[in-house]
Amino acid sequence: MIDGGAGLINIPLDKWNQWNELIANYYQTNDMTKIKQWTYDNGIQGLQIRAKKN
Repeated sequence: MIDGGAGLINIPLDKWNQWNELIANYYQTNDMTKIKQWTYDNGIQGLQIRAKKN
């Protein structure tokens, strides 16, 4: 996946407690706003965003 530019979700061990709190909050509220942003900022590695060809 990384070689293809698709990225990989990898939660660093030093941020595991934050991740657990966010995932628990998502399961309780069904609101993924906070966990989506946090994951984008902290847990995605190897993502390559490509311009869309017309």
